[in-house]
Amino acid sequence: MQLFMALHKEAIEKRLEELQAQARQQETVLIQLSGMIQDCHYWLSEIQKEKANAPDSVNDPEGT
Repeated sequence: MQLFMALHKEAIEKRLEELQAQARQQETVLIQLSGMIQDCHYWLSEIQKEKANAPDSVNDPEGT
């Protein structure tokens, strides 16, 4: 029975290491996604600023 428990413990420890490695990888992906989302928000705000500061002829090229 002790041998079984030792093998079972080793399997659990190995699985724990695998899961922790996966968690670190997913954390990296989440950080990257957060950065990309932040970039999109930044560029959208820059577009809004440009629209607000642009002359009317740029917003309405036909001048109507």
